[in-house]
Amino acid sequence: MLPVTRIPATLVFLFTLVHIHARHTTILPGVPDLSDTKMSYKYIDKLSLSNDHRREIQEILQGFDAQNEKLLAEYQAEKYRPFTIDERISEAQVLLLTNLPATATLLEDTLSFPEISTEQQVKCYHLKYQVYMSIGPLSKGLEAAQQEYKAAKSTPLGASNLPTPKEGSPGIHAGHSDSSLREMHFQAALDMGNAHRFLGNLQDAKTYLDEAEMLAVEMGDVDKITTTTIHHGDWILGSGHLKEAIAKVFQPLLKRNMSDKNKGLMLQSFGNACRASADFGTAKEYLREAIAIAERLEDHVAVADRHGDLGTIFRSEGRFADALIHQKKQFVFAKKRGDQAALVVSCFNIGFTHYSMSPPDYNSALVYHTVLGALWTGLEMLITVKDPLTSYLFFFPR
Repeated sequence: MLPVTRIPATLVFLFTLVHIHARHTTILPGVPDLSDTKMSYKYIDKLSLSNDHRREIQEILQGFDAQNEKLLAEYQAEKYRPFTIDERISEAQVLLLTNLPATATLLEDTLSFPEISTEQQVKCYHLKYQVYMSIGPLSKGLEAAQQEYKAAKSTPLGASNLPTPKEGSPGIHAGHSDSSLREMHFQAALDMGNAHRFLGNLQDAKTYLDEAEMLAVEMGDVDKITTTTIHHGDWILGSGHLKEAIAKVFQPLLKRNMSDKNKGLMLQSFGNACRASADFGTAKEYLREAIAIAERLEDHVAVADRHGDLGTIFRSEGRFADALIHQKKQFVFAKKRGDQAALVVSCFNIGFTHYSMSPPDYNSALVYHTVLGALWTGLEMLITVKDPLTSYLFFFPR
């Protein structure tokens, strides 16, 4: 085995044009899945880590396991037995912000109710999609989006598709309006588009994003039209057309009135695009405003996510201490919530920041990228890097 001081000589750099960001990850077609290559993130098996660093890695991983066990233990099935289906869905929406493993269990239990209505199924599958895109495997996130879409499309406009109510059955609704059906169709199409985009199926992603846009136009809902425009901008970024995304999507959106939620989402995407084009001052301005909006909305998930992105901007700018402050905010929040996808992203970015230092801190980079490798398998997640400034991805041959 090579000594730690020789680690850089063993690195293999894979240059790509793929953007790393968990909630907006985009992957170029044709990039092989790691499971299909003779590459591995199993650093410990290949490199001589000091005992101190081995212990640090073990402590981090054990901390993740302990937190996940704690989160699962917080789920008490008997607490929810008297709840109606609607009350269970409301509780799942709250849990989603703080406890992903418990949310997954609650949703699975709720979906097993024989009297659940189509509308309630759609709501549950929408939440389940969000959960599994965070805890993995991502294939289960896509499956949940597919189930949401199928259920939403199962009721034609102007029709009702409800089970026969049983006496005392919880959660039965009087019927669907065309408005509520279009709302369900819209969200399901948007989730399908984003699930495919996260997994790198760009053509399928565009098909569903186009459908969501069409439904928003049919509803005459300006805010939903703006939402789909932002996601189309992310799709354009994912297809490798940075200048087009900025000029044709994000710059025009700056002049448009929109909800705070959409404005925060747009500024986050635009800020990341500005970072990729080396406009660091503008990128920081947009991300800071996006964080402030998320704080006003008390959207703690978005706050942590955007801190991670702001940290990446500081890393690109060479301000490594500032980068780590923001990246570790994402790391801490992701661990607390049980968000495996965000942990993968934050571990990669923290390791990348240590590697980018002058001189590089190879030992710390190795610690976080080894942790990343341990988390990787369960997510079925391909992460490569889109960064015109310093694009690379660590691989070690088996």
